Amino acid sequence: MIAIEKLGILLSPTNRTFENYGVFNPGVFQSGTDVHFLYRAVQNGNYSCIGYARSNGPKDIKERKEHPIILPEFDYEKKGIEDPRIVQLEDTFYITYTAYDGFNAMGALATSKDLIHFEKHGIITPQLNYQEYEELLLCNKHSLLPKYHHMYLLFKQMGLNTKKKTFSKRQRFGLISQKTQRQICFIASTLAWNSNCILRFFYGFNQYFLGGIH
Repeated sequence: MIAIEKLGILLSPTNRTFENYGVFNPGVFQSGTDVHFLYRAVQNGNYSCIGYARSNGPKDIKERKEHPIILPEFDYEKKGIEDPRIVQLEDTFYITYTAYDGFNAMGALATSKDLIHFEKHGIITPQLNYQEYEELLLCNKHSLLPKYHHMYLLFKQMGLNTKKKTFSKRQRFGLISQKTQRQICFIASTLAWNSNCILRFFYGFNQYFLGGIH
């Protein structure tokens, strides 16, 4: 067993506009005794960007910027930048994050030499709609881990694995019956304990019902 000591809350929302709704899910790296936090900052209306804080040791916050360090700039991230993860390789910081355009949540990359200036490199994850994802699963069902089939099999059980592509995004969403909507809410609640599962669920939901990325 690993002994874990809870040290309490380090970062909370402030009255600054960009983080007045919530702050959470940081990417963290350590340099000497400094611990750097790149965290998801959410403003009222559920728009996210990336904030920055630095502590000396595990819980002594020494610096917290009054403005976000990474903001949405492009269409693929126009509704928010979320869930930053950071690693330093030689003299470059690599920051991956979730870019949300209002329909799709996609993995994106930015780099920096100083955590002040950032260069965005766009989407780095496969841009698949639900049908393409389904075909990938079926093609590789003997070589991929079973957990990656979970959401496909779940949708199949609900009778939602049709390949019809003749509806618009909003029409397709409108075809979901109230019963199915209740099923989706129930499934989401049962998956809430596992962030990876819930992410895969809503990714599948976006890609199938809202048409995915074309």
